[in-house]
Amino acid sequence: MKRKLIGFITSSPDSESVQRLTEGLFSQCKYYGYDVAVISPLVQVCHYFKDYLKGESNIYNLINPEMFDGIIVDTVSLTQDRVTWPMTQIESILKKHNYKNVVAIDIPLADYHLIETDDVISFKKITDHILDVHKCENVWVLDGPENMTVTQKRLEGIKKSFEEHSIKFKERNVTYGDFWYSSGEELAKRIYDADRRPDAVICASDHMAIGLSNGLIRRGIKVPDEIIVTGFDATAEAAINDLAITTYTPESGAAAAEAVNYLRTLIDPDKTVIDSSDAGYGGMLCCDSCGCRTNMKYVRRRLGRSLIHSHINYQEDGIEDNVNIGRLLDSYMFENLTSARTPEDCLKRIYSTDYLIRPYDHFYMCLRKDWLDTEKMLVKGYPDKMRMVMHAIPGEYELNDYLFCDDSDKHEFETKLMLPQLLDEDHDPSVFYFSPIHFEENTFGYCVLQCALQKMRKLDIVFHNWIRNIDNALEMARAQNRLLEFSERDALTGLFNRRALDNWFVKNENAEADQVMAMVVDMDGLKIINDNYGHIEGDFGIKTIANVVNNITTESEICVRAGGDEFYLVGLGAYNEQTLLDKQKQFYDELDEINKHSGKDYTVTGSIGSALCDFNGKESFKELLKQADADMYRNKEMRKKNRA
Repeated sequence: MKRKLIGFITSSPDSESVQRLTEGLFSQCKYYGYDVAVISPLVQVCHYFKDYLKGESNIYNLINPEMFDGIIVDTVSLTQDRVTWPMTQIESILKKHNYKNVVAIDIPLADYHLIETDDVISFKKITDHILDVHKCENVWVLDGPENMTVTQKRLEGIKKSFEEHSIKFKERNVTYGDFWYSSGEELAKRIYDADRRPDAVICASDHMAIGLSNGLIRRGIKVPDEIIVTGFDATAEAAINDLAITTYTPESGAAAAEAVNYLRTLIDPDKTVIDSSDAGYGGMLCCDSCGCRTNMKYVRRRLGRSLIHSHINYQEDGIEDNVNIGRLLDSYMFENLTSARTPEDCLKRIYSTDYLIRPYDHFYMCLRKDWLDTEKMLVKGYPDKMRMVMHAIPGEYELNDYLFCDDSDKHEFETKLMLPQLLDEDHDPSVFYFSPIHFEENTFGYCVLQCALQKMRKLDIVFHNWIRNIDNALEMARAQNRLLEFSERDALTGLFNRRALDNWFVKNENAEADQVMAMVVDMDGLKIINDNYGHIEGDFGIKTIANVVNNITTESEICVRAGGDEFYLVGLGAYNEQTLLDKQKQFYDELDEINKHSGKDYTVTGSIGSALCDFNGKESFKELLKQADADMYRNKEMRKKNRA
């Protein structure tokens, strides 16, 4: 039976808030044996580069609710900086499919079930610490915007602690801010000018706590000796601040686990639900700003993730799965990819950089069939079918057949499936990260990183920038391919030229083919048309012959304007004499049909010859071409005699 699949819709998956949610989500789904599909742009929905944001957020249009057994929506990440379009878009997608098994976290989405992070207990514990351990009496609060539910919940936790300690809470000691540094800086000014200063300030965010702490220190007020400061969110900025901020890891992981439990009651109503309330997703992290002994493990972890210029011990065990931003920069991945000469070469080089995104189990790249066409853009949605151009597996360095060099349709799939491997039953419970591939607003496709839930793999800044390098490299490949097309195309007819033919043979020199076929076509009477009707009409005749030759060319063959009024048609495969005769007849029949309806005072005619031999590389073609050319002139002379 197919494993249940939970969809998780979010944004900026490398952010700390989203990673805390995924911790609870993954843990609970691992217990139940569910798969998880994370669909997310790699940037925040309020990203300043709007064209880039369009390309990123188009990934939401890939969502097919019918693929999922349940969907969790991280509504907080979809409403950053008061944007509204992501919530509207997601609601529209869900309503269009009449999808019901949906749960939102912290901010309501339409009439779907809502689960809220328990900030009450978090702020109660912070306040308990201030009152019990540090014996503070005059405690101030720097909260978020007054009209927000989250602000009131955090204040409720503080008041609850005061009540249990039988201490009267003073509303006048509450200041409402905006969760940002500026609110802390403003409060630092007020405290400096106040007649009576607080013993401690409990801040509703790390950023406000940093602004406050640094603002107090600049004014000569000692933290924590004179005033204790605490934050909330356990951000990297709090850990690596000059004065490390005492903070609290939110219980958002527990909310995500509860969301999974809610969906389990809908999709597996007869199965056991595992309580996650004591899983320990949140907790106090004491540091310098409250006077307790700093949690150095927490600080070192945050500091390590922030380092760029650090040397790497490549002999270290497990180095393959230990990649940081410094190692990504040291790989010179961008230079390597953008120096690729062809799209095939570009994809092969991308394949060779998979070590930068380990650990993972499978990596899939899916592009639209016409992604190389610089005349076409895709700004919204995806085509009905996508093509899988890459399937990487760690440790398998041999190029497999999921590469661009196979330009057939055998790796196409219906886009509504999102990824065919979602239907597989023979893998361990896994997370599938769906990430967009684009250049600015032009969508090329998307990629999927599959990892076993057991590994608790989370996306990070390395993966984010690895994908950015791929985006830019594919755009460069498109531009280079366009230039190559110009150099390989004949300007008048649009057919390939001799240079393209040479490259075609290089590409197919090791092809498994029985025979090589060559046809030579020459226009009859071009000089007569030029002399009597002008060179514009002569060009019409050349283009007419070109179109007819192109029409009898199959996908496995190449049609070339060899020069002037001469054309080649070359193919590799299983041919016979009858095949060549059929092509010649098709050529003459189509040309006759065009002349019947052209309305010209002259007739466009041409002669065609062909030859066939066993394929043994490019050299076999030179002699074959001579034979086809001779056959063409025999046919031309025969046609002249018949006309006479």
